[in-house]
Amino acid sequence: MSKIMFKLNIKYLAIFALCITIIVVSMNMNYSFIARFFECLFSFDEQVKFLYENGDIPTLNGDYGFFEIYAKYNDIFYYGYESMIIWSTQLFQILLPVIASICSFWIFRELDTIDVFVLSRKDGYAKYISKKVVLSSLKVAIAFFAAYLLLLIFVNQIADKESSLSARYILTDIFSENLYYDHIFIYFLLEGFIRFFIMPFIYSFFANALALVVTKPWQSFLYSNLYYFALTLVGGVILYLGGIGSAISNIAIYFMPSLLMGSGDYYGFSTILIILTNCIPLFLGIFLIYKKARSYERL
Repeated sequence: MSKIMFKLNIKYLAIFALCITIIVVSMNMNYSFIARFFECLFSFDEQVKFLYENGDIPTLNGDYGFFEIYAKYNDIFYYGYESMIIWSTQLFQILLPVIASICSFWIFRELDTIDVFVLSRKDGYAKYISKKVVLSSLKVAIAFFAAYLLLLIFVNQIADKESSLSARYILTDIFSENLYYDHIFIYFLLEGFIRFFIMPFIYSFFANALALVVTKPWQSFLYSNLYYFALTLVGGVILYLGGIGSAISNIAIYFMPSLLMGSGDYYGFSTILIILTNCIPLFLGIFLIYKKARSYERL
């Protein structure tokens, strides 16, 4: 049973592994993470001695954890909690729709193969196909969020929680800035849920729904990515021409999916409204499933 479950979910485990790899690569690009990690791993005692002689730790034979020494020796806390989260996830601003859309290839492939045999023994095409699309999208979202959660736990162990000077805007219109300053782990957990669960779910769902109506498997992948990058490009041009703070720019930011995946440099928007406008692909996907179900039932 476990082997069957593993085979059924191997593509989602691969997405999880890919997300972890992207995070590690991003950390390494900005913090030389890999080299410093192995340096600490193989020269732990030497680093403890160096920190003791430098006055950074009180005793030479203390019960020090790996991450404590790693952080102190490499001065990781200098970069701060927020900086490590931002720079370790920066590549997802581009790669999110690309990775989230991958499973649409399997949805398309199974539509005229496995699904034909399953549907012959089931009633209700709409219910079956909706469940299939939602379940696949949920697994993709879980893969993304699990990778982010590991990053957050790691950052929480080594980064300086007092180093961030100003709160990020998203969520502060709901919870106020106190959540960021007083409970920074919970803040980034909630923000990460939006960026690394809701957003992957939306674009995976959109691509999977597109796979039900297109004629070629690459089309669902292309159209979902085209939507993301086209809106980002148009929004970026409007921001550039109109300037941050202008009326047209204040509207444009609600339709830029990359804004939620970015570093949060924009202010004055409604968190709830920006989540809802980013749910447009989700609503389009629901319409496509309904359309596909109607056409199937007419056969």
